[in-house]
Formats: sequence, C-alpha cells, structure tokens
Amino acid sequence: MHETVAPAQGLPPIGANWLPAPAGAFRPILRMYMPDAAVLNGSYEIPAMVKVR
Repeated sequence: MHETVAPAQGLPPIGANWLPAPAGAFRPILRMYMPDAAVLNGSYEIPAMVKVR
C-alpha cells in the first residue's frame, strides 16, 4: 500500500492516497483493527516511511 503524507495546505497528487500533515514535525501513529497473528506475535514489520521531495 502507498500513502502520501503532505502539508494540509497542499493538494494531494492525483490518484494518490493522501494524509494531511502539519507543516512542522509530526509523529505518525499506526492503528490496526483486528490484527492477524503476525502483528500480535511481533513478527510483522511496519514498512519504512520515505521522505519525498
């Protein structure tokens, strides 16, 4: 899955999943509803965030 995190004042790229973010520093939080065994036993690895500009 691909998500784009960008300042709330900007416009999302066409066709992108876009999450508005503050202009300064922020801390992303991942919520998982009904996680499977890999999440519960700690073997799931959260994909790295990549800064794009």
